[in-house]
Amino acid sequence: MKSHRLLPTLLIGSFILITSSCNAPIPIPIPTPGPGNCTLSQLVAPQAHSPSNELVLSLQPSIQWFYPEDCEPDAYQLELAENGDFNSPSTLVEFVGGGQVPWTLTQSLQPATLYQWRVAAEIGSSTGDYSPSPAFWTGPVCNTGALNTPLLIDPPYGAIVQDDSPELSWEYSNTSCLPEGYHFEVASDYQFSNLKISGDGPGPWTSFETAVPFLDDCGLYYWWVAAQTAGVMSEHNLSLFYTDFTGNCSQFSCDSTELAPPDLVYPIGGQTVTDLGDPFRYQWEYLDPACIPDGYYIEVYSGTDFASTPVGQGMALDSRDPGWGPLPELPAYVILPDCMTFHWHVAALQGPEMGPFSSEATFTTDYSGACGTPSAQEVSLISMACLEDERMMVTFEFPEVPDGAYRAMVDGRVFNCQTSSGVPHRLFCIGAMLQEDILVPVQLEDQNSGALLFDGEISILCEQEPDDLPVCSTLDMTACYARSDCDWTSDLTHAGGGFCSPH
Repeated sequence: MKSHRLLPTLLIGSFILITSSCNAPIPIPIPTPGPGNCTLSQLVAPQAHSPSNELVLSLQPSIQWFYPEDCEPDAYQLELAENGDFNSPSTLVEFVGGGQVPWTLTQSLQPATLYQWRVAAEIGSSTGDYSPSPAFWTGPVCNTGALNTPLLIDPPYGAIVQDDSPELSWEYSNTSCLPEGYHFEVASDYQFSNLKISGDGPGPWTSFETAVPFLDDCGLYYWWVAAQTAGVMSEHNLSLFYTDFTGNCSQFSCDSTELAPPDLVYPIGGQTVTDLGDPFRYQWEYLDPACIPDGYYIEVYSGTDFASTPVGQGMALDSRDPGWGPLPELPAYVILPDCMTFHWHVAALQGPEMGPFSSEATFTTDYSGACGTPSAQEVSLISMACLEDERMMVTFEFPEVPDGAYRAMVDGRVFNCQTSSGVPHRLFCIGAMLQEDILVPVQLEDQNSGALLFDGEISILCEQEPDDLPVCSTLDMTACYARSDCDWTSDLTHAGGGFCSPH
């Protein structure tokens, strides 16, 4: 991506939020006397120097300040407060003798925490004004593999902004380490080829603000933020907002014909959901530039067929509550059963009208951690074959003889599956022929438990010989009729009898 750096022009506007584990006030060390050659008329505020707007690795860093008078006070009172709250009982206080600057802390700070510090001079029993209070962070620095994705806070998704240079803010969830800094970008297009502003922050601040206007009125803008260490950036999420400085912009309302399918984010791809106590949130993105919908409709089922699966056997969640508005996530109001596979999709809403559904995604519940290894690792897709009458067959192999009802989904189409007594460990699934020379997704579901047994891909190549198929003589009537290279000869002595032979 194209990048423009804005370092000196950025005005820092907020602090990183880190939770402190301190519970009791820190005892104040006994002051160390100094030279004491200042008079009360020379009692002024010191000039704070370092650390300032930087990340320090030591939990007992060296603190540097200067006294602007041509003398030395008796002592200094140094205070360090988490998140700049000098009224907190967790504030560290140390007394420093005159002439003992720079000063290395005798008490330890909390790791991965934002601090502000200030210092005041003392002459006799009198304490002067405090210095300005610069900020710094304590390490350790996150290594590149431990960088988390920042959570975008403001402007919120879908907001209408009335400022041509709004503040950008986010949160960082890792409290064991901090990134060296962040990189952000704002653009007027989804591909970020038309950047409006971008920058790198001096330290791990979680907000940026500039007095330079960078947005136009009646516009749609996308933005993202990534944590970075040693030039390596974390993953990032995208968000969008509109501008309307005068209240006269009219392009924000959707027409139902403009609604696009959302993009699913979580849970997808057979991910395992474990957070029963704090139900997870279904998450998706809606980044179509036409408009922002009124809300969303989400369906969650234990079967793959959303149209026919009864609600009593699946779960349907409706986000038409206007309180949700266009937020691209929904809490899991329904606690889903454990050790099961579920399917879900979501569609955007404009009033009572619903747009096209997203693609389908799957996930598995395992709240107890005792559901065992997913059986998807035990079932393998061993072959595909092109049959007569514009049909095709995919074959799965089981470690044990399959016993139950199964359904395959090939590129979203249902394939009916049956076993064959001649090859008891295999399952043959037949459906309509798909376009050749494409790679399509394949899933196999146990219809009794809802478990996803296989989730992968296969290439449609009809010219390949189906060398893994069982020989005709081993097939029963159903499997034989499914094969274009086999013929079934009926046995007239009893119904259903007969044998299968090569064509």
